[in-house]
Amino acid sequence: MMIGLSRADSPFLEGRDMEQDITQKIKGKSIRYLIVFICMILLASAILIYEKGTSSGFHVSQAYISYEKKYLQSSDRMMVQELHVSTGDHVKQGDLLVTVQKTFSDEDIQRLQQSVTLAQNNVNQLRAGAAVSDQPEISPISNEAVDAARSKVERMSALYEMGAVSAAKKEEAIREYEEIQSSVQENRGTSSIAFNSAALKGAEDQLNQAETLLKKAKEPSSSTDIYAKWDGVVSQLYVQNGDVLEPDSNIMEIECTDRIRIEAEVSSDTAKQIYLGQIVTYSLDGIKREGTVEDITPADASGEEDGPVFISVSMPNTDWSDLHQTDQIELYFSL
Repeated sequence: MMIGLSRADSPFLEGRDMEQDITQKIKGKSIRYLIVFICMILLASAILIYEKGTSSGFHVSQAYISYEKKYLQSSDRMMVQELHVSTGDHVKQGDLLVTVQKTFSDEDIQRLQQSVTLAQNNVNQLRAGAAVSDQPEISPISNEAVDAARSKVERMSALYEMGAVSAAKKEEAIREYEEIQSSVQENRGTSSIAFNSAALKGAEDQLNQAETLLKKAKEPSSSTDIYAKWDGVVSQLYVQNGDVLEPDSNIMEIECTDRIRIEAEVSSDTAKQIYLGQIVTYSLDGIKREGTVEDITPADASGEEDGPVFISVSMPNTDWSDLHQTDQIELYFSL
């Protein structure tokens, strides 16, 4: 006959159940620890992979947005009548920038007056030469030939009267005299000094031009408008209304917005890792963008190998009106 035992009546059974519970708890914790460990390994692997992927490059800080600068200059001596823009204004090609009036200094007028005087003297000299050339000039050699021929005619006539020569000899002497006399008359009225009428015409034209320039210089000139040749921002004004400018004087500086770029100065060691066409990543206004290296130029004019270097990075598909970030930019160069 079997006698049934309860768990309370059997210490052996109760201990066995407790052992099973502990084993289950240990297994559960081990599985959880294993999962956490695997996750940590995966996370570490991801970090290593990321670091490896980003380690093939370098960063350059303190880069800045740059614009190509153009200078509006005066072509002649002029006075600024009215400025139509201010510093910071955005202008487009064809916009009116400044109204000027061409002016002449006292020295300019004096030089023009001297040009008129010299041109007038030149014309007077050429005209005097033309008057001299109109007067007949008799050559002494021609006069002697005429006198000799006339004496011969007189002698032949006397001999003919005496019957010493024939009428043919007398007529021959008369013909020679007439031919010589006719030749001398044709040569009279021409000058030994050749006169060029084209030279006088050219001198008169120069005189007219000099007088016209002098007249314009003394009269007030009309106003001239100067328009923008480029799209950009007026970064600096060098003049104000009423200023008188000499030729090639700066009127204003314009930063052209049709070619925006990022520039930075780097050391010579860093520059050795940079090359034209290299891909550069940067963030602008919170947006990640990419450009390429367009220019690498020594910052020092001496061109020393260990000197700093300027680099220029393109900003494709970027419009000036979309730029709001004015602080420095960090660049990342991929190798």
